[in-house]
Amino acid sequence: MLKPLCRYDASATAPRHDHTVSASAGLGQGQNLQDKDWVNSSRALWKAIVEGQTGFLAHWTLGPLLTTLSYPYDWAHQLRLQAYRLRWATVRQLPCRVISIGNLTLGGTGKTPVVELVAGLLRREGIRVCVLSRGYGGRAQAAVTVVSDGQRCLVPPEVAGDEPVLLAEHLVGLPVVVGQDRYAAGMLAVERFGVDVIVLDDGFQHVQLARDLDILLLDAVRPFGNGRLFPRGELRERPTGLARADAIVLTRCEADIATSRTALELVQPALPLFCSRHEPIDLRALADGHILPLASLKGQRIMAFCGIGTPAHFRQTLQRLEAEVVAFAVFPDHHPYTRPEIEQVVLMAKQHRAEILVTTEKDGVRLRRLQPLTGQVWELRIRATIVAQEAAWKTCILGPLKG
Repeated sequence: MLKPLCRYDASATAPRHDHTVSASAGLGQGQNLQDKDWVNSSRALWKAIVEGQTGFLAHWTLGPLLTTLSYPYDWAHQLRLQAYRLRWATVRQLPCRVISIGNLTLGGTGKTPVVELVAGLLRREGIRVCVLSRGYGGRAQAAVTVVSDGQRCLVPPEVAGDEPVLLAEHLVGLPVVVGQDRYAAGMLAVERFGVDVIVLDDGFQHVQLARDLDILLLDAVRPFGNGRLFPRGELRERPTGLARADAIVLTRCEADIATSRTALELVQPALPLFCSRHEPIDLRALADGHILPLASLKGQRIMAFCGIGTPAHFRQTLQRLEAEVVAFAVFPDHHPYTRPEIEQVVLMAKQHRAEILVTTEKDGVRLRRLQPLTGQVWELRIRATIVAQEAAWKTCILGPLKG
C-alpha cells in the first residue's frame, strides 16, 4: 500500500467502494528521499489544516500559528504592491506587448490550458508569440532557459518543469522560455525570436513587469479557496486584488456556478467576466502515444492517480466519462515520480482488479523518463474552451494589442 499522509479533499466525493490514498514521495532509502518525504509530509499536513481535516490538537495549535503568520505575509505583500504603485520600485517595460495570466490562489485553477488557449488564439491571428513561465518544479541552473525554440523541445521536464514542457508540446511553432527573472527572459525572447507578444504564465503577482492585459483566473466552485491568506489558507493575496485585473475567467464551469458569477459581478461589475470549461478530448497511451477515444473509459475498472493542484476535479471528470474509479492515489502537485512509487501504484491497481491506470497529461510528462512502465497507463488529455462568449473573448484578448 502507498504510505498515507493524511485525509485529502479528493476523498470527500469518493464512492464507498473507491479506495483513495494520499501518497508519500519517500518510498526509498537515503537522505535525499527522506528529506523529500519530510517536505511532502509537511505539505500534506498544511493542506489538511487548510481544508479543516486535521484532529482537534493540530487544529487548535497549528491553525492559530498559521493565522498569525498570515499577517506579516499580508503586510509584506501590500507594502510591495504599494512600492510599485507609487513607483518607489521600478516597473520594467519590455519592447513588446505582454499578456499576463495568473490567479489569486496557490495553484489548482487550471491555468495551463488557459495559457495554451490564449497563445493559440494569438498564433492563429498571425501574431508572433512566446510563452514565458517561471518553470515551477524544474531545476534549471541558468537564469533563463529556452524550453522550446518553436521547432523542438530542448530540455526535459526535470529541468524546465512539467507545465512549460507540456505547453511546448502543444504549441508547436511557438517558443517557450522559463526564468525567475521575467524581464531577462522576456528580453531574450524578443531578441532571439522577434516576438510581438509575450504570454506571461502565472504573472498576476509579478507586478514589477508592465503588462498590457491582466487576466485573472478563479476556480468557479472555490474562487477564493478557503477564504484565508497564506499560510493559513490558499490565497496569495486579498480578494481586493481583483481590482488590478482587466478580465476575469471562471475556470472549470462544468458545475452550477451562478452564485460565484453573481458575487463577482456585484464586486467588480465593470470587468469582463468569462466562463471556461476544461473539455476532455481523448486518451493517449503513455507507452506508444496511441490515441484512444473517450468512450474507451466507459465501464472500465480504472486505477487513477495524479499529482496536481486539484485532484478532485480529475476524479469528477473520469466519473462523468462513466469510468469506474475503483482506486485513486493523490501525490503532491508537480511530484517527481520514482519507479518504486509507480510499481506500488501498479500493485494497488492489481489489488483492486483495475484494468487500466489513468493519469493526467501533466503527470504523463513527468512519467516518460521512467519508461517502460509496468502496466498500461493512459493520459487523459484536456483543452480549455470559452463557454458561449467566443467573440467577446477574442475582442478582449486582441483589443489591447492594437495601436
